[in-house]
Amino acid sequence: MKSYKLHIDALIVIGGLFVASVVANIFLLQKYSAAADLTVKQELTIMVNELNLSSQAAYIKKLQEQCDVEINKN
Repeated sequence: MKSYKLHIDALIVIGGLFVASVVANIFLLQKYSAAADLTVKQELTIMVNELNLSSQAAYIKKLQEQCDVEINKN
């Protein structure tokens, strides 16, 4: 029967790798969360801008109809 010995230096290396892995995962999770929040904010900004543009176009059209003004589009 073989006996296995765990050397203290191997234990330190394994522990260090484990801690480094956990720290790297936490760091990447924070970066991912920040990027996801930024993406949501940008998507909302795009949606609001599109709504504003469509509202503005409808208002301009309404004013043109009220004033009987035709604008030639080139």
